[in-house]
Amino acid sequence: MEHRSITKSEIKEIKELVNSAITAHSKEVAKPYIRKLKFILSSVAMEIKPTAYNVLGEVISYASEASGQVQQKEHWISCVNSSMYKLEIL
Repeated sequence: MEHRSITKSEIKEIKELVNSAITAHSKEVAKPYIRKLKFILSSVAMEIKPTAYNVLGEVISYASEASGQVQQKEHWISCVNSSMYKLEIL
């Protein structure tokens, strides 16, 4: 089976969910967004390129770390942005 890249519409949805998660005022408020991101990851796991799968996993982990009131929030947001950029160019 040939793997595909993540589509532009998937990228758009991921960006919206990530933004909602990292701007949430608490980890509890961010949970539904992180859950939806994990659902997307599991939904496309067998279809997308393995590298894209790994990078999307990074995005989700970093978004989870950046959500709510956390130390080094800007660092985690920078990590999210870096991984999102990688995801977009794959």
